[in-house]
Amino acid sequence: MAEKILLMSDIHITEPGTQIIGLDPAARFRRCLTHAAKHHADAAHLFLMGDLTHHGQVALI
Repeated sequence: MAEKILLMSDIHITEPGTQIIGLDPAARFRRCLTHAAKHHADAAHLFLMGDLTHHGQVALI
């Protein structure tokens, strides 16, 4: 039997409260993960691909 694999791409996570074209990438990613857990709990793997962050900068503390 084949294994189910989930792919998520180009998440573009930003700093908290920052939106891209009026959308909150972190909130959308959380909804996507919730959906995957509910409807695809039998998946063997989850791959995150593409642009994981929007700017890719390291925060200086």
